[in-house]
Amino acid sequence: MAENTDYDWVLEPLGGGATIDSGTLRTGDVVGDLEVSYTVTGTGTATYVVHSHPCFSAGAAAVASAEGELLWYQRSGEPGFLEGTSYTEDDTFLMLYRNTILEFDWMGDTLMELSLGTDYDAGVHHDIMRANGYTYVLHSDPVIHMGVAYTLDGVYVFDSDGVQVQDWRLYDHFQPPGPDPTVGMDYSHGNAVWVDAEGNMLVSFRHMSTVVKVDGDPLSPNFGDVLWVLEGDP
Repeated sequence: MAENTDYDWVLEPLGGGATIDSGTLRTGDVVGDLEVSYTVTGTGTATYVVHSHPCFSAGAAAVASAEGELLWYQRSGEPGFLEGTSYTEDDTFLMLYRNTILEFDWMGDTLMELSLGTDYDAGVHHDIMRANGYTYVLHSDPVIHMGVAYTLDGVYVFDSDGVQVQDWRLYDHFQPPGPDPTVGMDYSHGNAVWVDAEGNMLVSFRHMSTVVKVDGDPLSPNFGDVLWVLEGDP
């Protein structure tokens, strides 16, 4: 619904019959720090624009139509940093908030809530998406390699019930040759995960200037195999 707009409503029995009641609902103002506007030029193929709003009093996400009209927003509920959000194949919204995975519908109802220490062991961050019925989330792993403490990343995979079914860890495929003076011990710093129709994961590591393609099908006997590596220079 648009802000400051009148909407007529009618209440009728599901099985048909006389109108029970009717009236007009006027919407209020959009919360101030979620007043987003878009100038759209040209013609695209996207249905929605999903906008993460991480740094105000409470992390939030907003959704606009392809024409730039604000359609939906959802606050995380308390002060904190919103790491990422995405629109799903199930017509819902995923949010990463303070190491918590949340899923909402268009009415703002919470459909799923997974938490650190209960549903997974490493902090989740930066990106989340759903593909082929599974939810993929970047996570951060503290590791000790040759007596040195590093942070490397990985990807959790959850099924439709929110149960973790797979865990891909970069450390199983790559070990740092030594501390990197440009990034410290946060060696890989994953920023994005994307999964295609075949279940292959593309994972981007900012601090390594690298993208890897991985067999990400949780049911595949080759889950986790690295299919190719695209390295930047440097």
